[in-house]
Amino acid sequence: NTWSHLLAALWFTAYAARFASTVTSLSSPGAAAVLTYLVANAFCFACSTLYHIFADHETADVWLGLDHVGIVCAIWASSMSFAALCPGWPSSERQGSILLVTAAAMVCCMFLFTGWLCGSSGRSVRVSTHVVMGSVAAVPALRYWHLHTAGHDTGFLADFVAMTIVNGSGGAIYASNLLDKRMEKIVGVSGASHQAMHVLAVGGALLYTQGLMRAYSQHDTLDKGRPL
Repeated sequence: NTWSHLLAALWFTAYAARFASTVTSLSSPGAAAVLTYLVANAFCFACSTLYHIFADHETADVWLGLDHVGIVCAIWASSMSFAALCPGWPSSERQGSILLVTAAAMVCCMFLFTGWLCGSSGRSVRVSTHVVMGSVAAVPALRYWHLHTAGHDTGFLADFVAMTIVNGSGGAIYASNLLDKRMEKIVGVSGASHQAMHVLAVGGALLYTQGLMRAYSQHDTLDKGRPL
């Protein structure tokens, strides 16, 4: 758990620094969306790493809250960057989608820090919060698919859907403890579902990053081609 997210935190931090140093203008909406996504993922994986290193896992504390706020930030940044860079979408739709997922993320973050993370119901509260946030985060993609017209590239939508499937599978495995008993019997490893979720979270983030960078490249090319 610790190593997968530590390496991911370092990778996203380095990628964000490299992107910031090479992009022409960080003030452009496309570049800002990409950098926000990279920083949010670096923050998410860094919080997870710190939690698994320093936290007392027997009782919920600030580390646990920070860990799950990081997850919400990563989900928000994925949806926000999709809304910002998907091609052929009216600006009103973009802005409305970004406001929606931002408001949902703020509510979820406040909810996670209300002190309800501890106790027997803490795990179900955390899972439910992320299910709600993930559902809201999927709304821009569903709306884009609904409004899609012929001639617009849907490759970026496919990248977002692929990430959603990978991350959703990891969340489902974790919530159901699907692998715990079987893997403990076979290889003697406990918490296999949790570990699988961590690996799939990294895989989904990296998968979407590739699609995001392709979308940014196309978006940047279109911006440069527009007359001043």
